[in-house]
Amino acid sequence: APIDARVPLLHNADVTLSVSRGRAPDPVYFVDGDGDTLVYVFEGGGTLRTMLGDVPFAKDDYVFVPRGLLHRWIPEGPQHWLVIECHGGLHL
Repeated sequence: APIDARVPLLHNADVTLSVSRGRAPDPVYFVDGDGDTLVYVFEGGGTLRTMLGDVPFAKDDYVFVPRGLLHRWIPEGPQHWLVIECHGGLHL
């Protein structure tokens, strides 16, 4: 499952960078209360299921999950993601 497949690469008080290759759907819904999450999809695709609706994603997409949003990843096929968890929030 994507939530369990994250491998942290670096971490500090502001951000955690991880890679993920999770192929199975998350077994449960999840809420990240620590920060915003931005996922870059190197390979794969599927659906991010949220209370606001389903968000399809594919290769080369950025997927933003704001802090506190109940969600569940449902990947289809092999995946390779870069996961950026921003503990202070993501600001452009």
